[in-house]
Amino acid sequence: LDDIRIGDGRGLVDVPVEQMLFDPRGGLWIMGDMGELGLLRWQKDRFERVPGIAPGNLFDMAWVSADEVWMARSGALERYRWDGLSMTLRERVGAAQGMPPVSMGGIALGRDGQVWATTTRGLVCWHSRERRLRVYGEKDGLPDREFSGRPPVVGADGRVLAVTATGLVGFDPNAADTPLPPSQLVIDNIQVRRDDAEGQQSLPVNAPLVLGPG
Repeated sequence: LDDIRIGDGRGLVDVPVEQMLFDPRGGLWIMGDMGELGLLRWQKDRFERVPGIAPGNLFDMAWVSADEVWMARSGALERYRWDGLSMTLRERVGAAQGMPPVSMGGIALGRDGQVWATTTRGLVCWHSRERRLRVYGEKDGLPDREFSGRPPVVGADGRVLAVTATGLVGFDPNAADTPLPPSQLVIDNIQVRRDDAEGQQSLPVNAPLVLGPG
């Protein structure tokens, strides 16, 4: 149907493209390490620079509505207002809120205002209504916290599938956090040194242990 080549005068530049997607109105956007360009939008048979976006690498974007969008860049999530001509920054979630200073694979949205992001340090969730950020790792049930640089896929049922260093992870961005049971003390090994002995003596972990005075 069409063939857009670098340097053919249609706005495509010779830089790595991280993501290409459509907005709610069907418009095409591409992003990546665009330098000063930041973000490109397909307009009148060519890609045009979108004003209002700070320079730097953009990894992904997710539309909340036809005029509001979240974008992912290194160490930050940014919410913009789109008026049809330019973007206006409305909110930034960065180091001050606890965001890891790493690149992101991509983002997905929950229906209650949650913004999820895959990173090399875990799965990040920004609860916009509560103004709270949480980073999920192995202790929260993830088999692997190191996500790849590829954006996640959102299914028709709203669930998300993402690539990690060891395989695929699926999660529901709308599910409430499950309270974790309290940690249980587990005794793995008991050793005792008697009468200033040089070596230590192991005791059965399931045997009664009585400590004397001193």
